[in-house]
This record gives sequence, structure tokens and C-alpha cells, in this order.
Amino acid sequence: MEQSRPKRKRLESSALDMSPFMDIIFILLVFVMLSISFQKKFTVMEMDLPSSIGSSEATEADLEISVLANGKIMTENKEILLEDLITNIKKNPPSRLRLNGEKELSYENFIRITEKIKESGLEKIDLGLKLK
Repeated sequence: MEQSRPKRKRLESSALDMSPFMDIIFILLVFVMLSISFQKKFTVMEMDLPSSIGSSEATEADLEISVLANGKIMTENKEILLEDLITNIKKNPPSRLRLNGEKELSYENFIRITEKIKESGLEKIDLGLKLK
């Protein structure tokens, strides 16, 4: 006679079905990869500044600043540091300020200097082009 074995209960898996979770992760991964590929960084923007053909009469400014292509800041034919310039503007704010930039001046330097001047409290800045 055959020995009867006790019947084993079928063990049910208590694990979760991960396939819907993996589908969602895959869709998010595709979305992130596509959104990253559309991002572009502009580190340098080439600008070709036009020559002035306006009136030859320039209004007098209390303070005239020239920014050279290499980033040096000049006022009254002397080089000045940006921090010193901002300190001077805060102590004695000019009624009119003219910011002249060389044609080869990088856009990054121009924006950095303009933002610092605006932070000092001046709202209106006249812009000019410094010819070599």
C-alpha cells in the first residue's frame, strides 16, 4: 500500500506585482531624458554692436565709465576695480551715468557690470560704444 503523504498547502506569493511600477518608471525615465536633451546652455553670446549714426551731440554725464574688451573698467582714464566703483557710486550717486563698452566686450561682462551698477541704486544708465 502506498503511503499517503500529507497534502501540502500551496504557498501563495505575498510579493507585489512590480510590472505596473516598472512601466511608470520607464515612462518617467523617457520624460526626463527628453527634457534634458532640450535644455541648452548659452555660455557665450556673440554680439555685433552697431555703430552709432544718431546725433553727434552727446549729453554730458556726471560719471563716464568705459569697459574694455578684456574686462578692465576705466573712469577718467584710470583703471578702477568694480567694487571700488560701486562704493564710489553709493557714496556720491551721479545724476547721469554713461557706460561705454568696447565692441569686443563679452556679453557676460557687460551684464555683470550693469547688474552691479543697478544694485548700487542707479536705475537709469546711458549706454555708449567705445571706439578704439
